[in-house]
Formats: sequence, C-alpha cells, structure tokens
Amino acid sequence: MQKNRKSVVLALVLLPVLLLSCSSSDNQGGVQNAPAAPKNVQLSIVSQGLEVAWQPVSGATHYTVFWGSDREDYRSLANCDGPAVVLSCLKNEQLYFFVVTAWNQRGESNFSEERLLIYDDGSGRPETYVAKGNDLMNNGRYMDAYAYFSAAIRLDPGNRNAYQSRASLNEKINRHDLAAQDRAIAEKLSKEAAHYASAGQTVRPHFEKVLDRHASFPEMLSSMKKTMQAPVEEITADLRNRISDEELAKKYGPSENGLKRLFDGLLKAVSTGSRHKQTESDE
Repeated sequence: MQKNRKSVVLALVLLPVLLLSCSSSDNQGGVQNAPAAPKNVQLSIVSQGLEVAWQPVSGATHYTVFWGSDREDYRSLANCDGPAVVLSCLKNEQLYFFVVTAWNQRGESNFSEERLLIYDDGSGRPETYVAKGNDLMNNGRYMDAYAYFSAAIRLDPGNRNAYQSRASLNEKINRHDLAAQDRAIAEKLSKEAAHYASAGQTVRPHFEKVLDRHASFPEMLSSMKKTMQAPVEEITADLRNRISDEELAKKYGPSENGLKRLFDGLLKAVSTGSRHKQTESDE
C-alpha cells in the first residue's frame, strides 16, 4: 500500500511536466516570435511620389513605414500589406529619414536599418545641394552630406562638382572603392566639358540664338533653364531619338505649342555651330 501511494505521488508530480512538454511540442508549428526586421530598404522617386521597398520578411502579415525629418525621430507612418509603398505626401527639397518594421501575430519587429534621401520632384538646384552637402561634410554630418551630394547627381548626372565632393566624402568614411568610382566619373566629365568647350559646342549661346529666332516663345526662356545647363550629348540624343513632346516637356520644361520645333532648331544650331567651329579650326 505504501508503494502504491508513492507511485501516485510521483505521477502527480510528473504530470505537469508532461503536460508542459506536450504543450510546447504542439505549439512548434505556430508563430512563436515577432518577425525579423526588414532588410535591403530601397528608396526611389517615382511619378506618384517616393517608393519605399524592401525584401519580404518570412511570416510577416503586414508592415509599417516610419519617416521624419530628423534622425531617429519619426513623426509619420504608413501601414501596408506588401513589401513596398508609395508615399505622396512628402515636401519637396526636404531631407527625410526612413525605417520599416514587420508584423505578425506575435508583434512587431525591430526597426530596419535607417535610410535617408532628399525628396525632390526635379525642380531643385543641384549646385545648392552640393553647397549644402559640403557644409554638412565640414561639420562631420557625413551621411546627411551624402544624401545631398546624391540628390545633386540624381538631378544632374553631369555635375562633376557633386561627384568630386562625394568622392572626398567617401574617402573620409573609408569607402575607398566608391571614392575611386566617383573620382573617375568626375574626371571623365571634366574631359568631356573641355572637349565640348574647345569644339565650340557649349549649349547656352546656341540655345539663346534659337530663342531669339522664336520670339513667340519668350516664356520658354525661364522654363528651359535646365536645358541650357544640360550636356550637349544628352540633348542631342533626345532630339535624334525624337522622344515625345510629353517626355521632352517632363525632362526639360512645360509642354508648349511648337516645343518639338524649338528643339529641332536647337539641334540644328548646335550642329551648325560645331561645323562652323571645325571649319575655322581647319583654316
């Protein structure tokens, strides 16, 4: 009888352990932890605003994008079901900081790595961004400066000052391979500028002559400032490819009656000027 009583007591002691073990085993097929933080967050300016995209997180049911105008101080958020969202409420020429979290039944992940970008719809001034970036770099705010240099390059891929400044910044933060790439691009742009200047192919004088001949388009003078500063090879490529009026207007200025005719005149003026300079050189 004493032996049976000991067996009953032992069984009662072991029963909670067995139940706990069975419970843990049964729950292994379910969600036990919050998801991992999203990785590879990418920022891209699109026609509708700014697209924030990232790699899908295993087991995530939805995501939250946070952003703000100060580092680690996010005042706005947007929820979405998939690994991408387009934000259309951002201010132009503003520096923003972004992070993303993932959710499941167990809760929210940690923040992703922070990303930053100057939101610009294309109307900003690249040289202003370069100057701002240099000021930030001199004050040790390297990643903020990087965003401004990159914004200048995005607006004006031919801006050698932006590449030179970003190369210097990359050296400061020990990204020597990226510094070498930026420096090589800056040197290439400098050589191209010298070549076009010596060949008499600078855009501004030819463009102004075309405007003088087309007095019915005085409003184009202010709206085409970007064209005056664009590389000759980029403009002529667009003209020779005969991209649509809408595409030309989006890239170089507002759509106006006779826009394509004006650009045809620019192409002719540039070509004539180049041949004229070459003839003088030959003589």
